[in-house]
Amino acid sequence: MLRDSPLEGFGVKNGLEIKRLITTLYTDDTTVFLSERDHLKTLQEIIQKWCKVSGAKFNENKTIILPTGTPEYRARVVATRKHNPNDPIIPENIIIAQDGRPVRILGSFLGNAIEQSGIWTPIIEKIDDQLEKWNRSHPTQEGKRLIINMEVVLRFFLLLCGLHIPLPHDLITCTAALTFSLFLYNNDSSRLVSFRLLLCLTRTDS
Repeated sequence: MLRDSPLEGFGVKNGLEIKRLITTLYTDDTTVFLSERDHLKTLQEIIQKWCKVSGAKFNENKTIILPTGTPEYRARVVATRKHNPNDPIIPENIIIAQDGRPVRILGSFLGNAIEQSGIWTPIIEKIDDQLEKWNRSHPTQEGKRLIINMEVVLRFFLLLCGLHIPLPHDLITCTAALTFSLFLYNNDSSRLVSFRLLLCLTRTDS
């Protein structure tokens, strides 16, 4: 339906031919590309029609808009909450990613004026949140080891080795080490150095 719609999408040059990029699909994630002349209302009507026919439900609260183009255009979209000047205001429950905020698309982190620390900060915060939830159940030391392997080691391994996303050194020696060591050792800061060393070695080996 999207490919047969009047939406322009992005023009992608393939040799001498300009092809139209309108959407990419992966499992339950859909990325739609709109030109500045496209209308968000047109896209919403297509989605509503598709949901009605298929019986599926579209989770609008997980929608993130990533403006592309000149800094002036991106700032205008954020300030006015309008992708197109002739469109209605974008609902408040839809996030518009400002410059510096990374957006995860198919495992990669994209955005405008983003830094490596900007990519890792929400990941560290998510891990911190998960560890805090696990800590409420008062796990044993063995339980903590299993939780660390599941929540920390696997995430770091995927991002460092699988996706090759560099981890800034300051996040290893400060935020990550402090968060993980306090979870493991019940706020015993004397055990901080050993875990910090483990993280540094992990980063070097990767």
